[in-house]
Amino acid sequence: MACRNKARRTAWPQKKRLHGLFEIETIMKNPENKLIRLWKKYPPSEVSSNDEHMDLEKLDQTLLHFFCPGPSFFGIFDFSKLDFDYVHEDVKKVLGLSSKKAKLSDQYRLILPSELEFIQACEEYAGKFLFQLYPAQLRKQYKVNYAYRSRTTDGDIKLIFHQAITISIDENNHIAKTLVVNSDVTHLFQELPKTLSLVGLGNLPSYFNIEVMAGREPDQIISSKNPLTRRQTQVLRLLAEGYTDREIAGMLYLAEDTIRTHRNAIRAKLGSKNTTMAVAMAIRNGWI
Repeated sequence: MACRNKARRTAWPQKKRLHGLFEIETIMKNPENKLIRLWKKYPPSEVSSNDEHMDLEKLDQTLLHFFCPGPSFFGIFDFSKLDFDYVHEDVKKVLGLSSKKAKLSDQYRLILPSELEFIQACEEYAGKFLFQLYPAQLRKQYKVNYAYRSRTTDGDIKLIFHQAITISIDENNHIAKTLVVNSDVTHLFQELPKTLSLVGLGNLPSYFNIEVMAGREPDQIISSKNPLTRRQTQVLRLLAEGYTDREIAGMLYLAEDTIRTHRNAIRAKLGSKNTTMAVAMAIRNGWI
């Protein structure tokens, strides 16, 4: 999936009112229930009558902050329902699920059981971090990244790179919706570190490679710096998505020689023998 072109081709679903949450069964039968109970610790989102239609132009702008280094799909998660409002049909290419049968429970049950505790720790940590931000609109300026292993409906095991950004804050300043992009990066890695990255957009500080299982609270973390410049990060993200130097030059309105210069500078700065190694290092460290 090319993240930056999908939104405009999508018929956006109408918003529905919340009619009830999942029936709580056993954790073994419905492992997503633990995650739902975690999210319910925070004040619930209220559905706003002014939020019935998603602004696709704003959605396109938000998608520019994501990169797709492999087969990918996106979805909109609604915190008033604690479930997905919408999942793109490309979920079939990544997990083997139909977009109509790719709710939270459907996706969650494919995740390897050994990954569940880590995912729950990431979501709890990210929730605490975002909830303490003031003003609340700052919550829309952070991207949450982590990776986990999941099965497909065919039984194959894939490494999934998860990215999420808050796209809607309700009238009570609670997170209402998040845009989620999940990418298959199995072709790049066999495994990624069990860490979380909170990537600040614009000039906000970023926090990379947080060991969420270590027990540190969000107010104890120290911001870390991406060694690449903003332009180098932008170029590397596009290289990771498979674009050529010529295509990137056209997208960024730069000379092709300038893109090659950036590519060489990136490899030198990261000490990488080639671009693939540079991309792998950047993903591993949460820089892109």
